Amino acid sequence: MATIKDVARKAGVSTATVSHVINGTRIVAAATSEAVRQAMLDLDYSPSVYGRALRTRTLKQIGYVVADLTNPFFAAVFSGVEQLALQQGYTVVVSHSGEDAELEEKAVSGLIARGVDGLIIAPVAQSRLCESTDALAVPVVLID
Repeated sequence: MATIKDVARKAGVSTATVSHVINGTRIVAAATSEAVRQAMLDLDYSPSVYGRALRTRTLKQIGYVVADLTNPFFAAVFSGVEQLALQQGYTVVVSHSGEDAELEEKAVSGLIARGVDGLIIAPVAQSRLCESTDALAVPVVLID
């Protein structure tokens, strides 16, 4: 997998210039910009989501935790959430708790540990999440 350094080397520019071309943070001469874009194509380079997350402090991911994704209600909610998320540049990570409060807690803590920017949760019947979501490190929306 190609790195930003590989692209810079191939295009004959600095990594900062490659970054400026990718992010549009500074004006780069048209010829230089084209050389960088061609190097990216030649090397099949795409920017690292995790590298960008280190800089922006966001992965642009939302966690969606439900008891039963085969339930038409939760599937329909997911479809709408995903559509809106994609429009805003987010992806949605789905976790299935199977009506198990312990699995739900593991899913929520795992998603938070992986850096989701927020959670949409359909809590199970015995969930402790209904008592308080204030302790969670991200914004939470409870549904159903």
